[in-house]
Amino acid sequence: AGVGTNQAPPAKSGRVLRWQGSVATPFAFAEVGIIDSMASEIAEHDGRLFVTSWPNTSLTGTAEAGLYMSPALPPGGFTAPATEWTKVWTASDYEADPVTASTYGGGALASFRGYLYWGTMHVPLVSTLAHFSTYPDTAPTETDEKLQWLLRSERAISIFRGKDFGTAAQDLDLVYGHADMPVYTGDTWQTLPNNMGEDALWGNAGFNDPSNNYTWTMAVYDDRLWVGTMDWSWLLVDGLASAIVDLDIPDINLPPVSTLGADLWYFPSAN
Repeated sequence: AGVGTNQAPPAKSGRVLRWQGSVATPFAFAEVGIIDSMASEIAEHDGRLFVTSWPNTSLTGTAEAGLYMSPALPPGGFTAPATEWTKVWTASDYEADPVTASTYGGGALASFRGYLYWGTMHVPLVSTLAHFSTYPDTAPTETDEKLQWLLRSERAISIFRGKDFGTAAQDLDLVYGHADMPVYTGDTWQTLPNNMGEDALWGNAGFNDPSNNYTWTMAVYDDRLWVGTMDWSWLLVDGLASAIVDLDIPDINLPPVSTLGADLWYFPSAN
């Protein structure tokens, strides 16, 4: 299991726990992994454990969301004392806007057909509010301008995959994501390429739906990789839709009503 502590940077506040209890001692856990910030989801891949992380927004200077790799799993698994795990990916490796990158969370992950797949999570409005607080002198005051900042600063989920982590042959792919994204430069918004410098293999962020904002779960079943999402379109429809429709923002595409609601997707293969 992954947890977070309230230790402030530069202390590393994320831990991976292994249950060592029994019916008689149900709360016996050992710390077996240390990462920069709170650990979220966990999966085994290629003889190691991998964990995605979240930044601890209550702590100043907390590390970006990322993907961490354990040492090779020994016979019988890990035991205390905890060892530091290797960060093999961070949000700004992909996200071009540094303020937005600081608000990413790491989502579900799973091993499938030789690759480790993982996704991102985006709490609604957090990136927008982070931009307002980071740029108080230029933050908008009018409603239509605030909505434009919202639409440009929020992100749909991106899906990545990788293999050969921690080696010279490490290979990372953007599976679903933004080839280009709105980035605030301190005085204006620009559309810039992602920091990976590559297009997505199979589609745009959010499985082509910008309101899919959490990679909630992943699992392999029936030789397919299944991905479940959270969709925050109900917030858009209930509170923002009428205002958004009147805005002319070329780099944002709103989903049709027929797509509203959480999704369950599957990948039939690695191709």
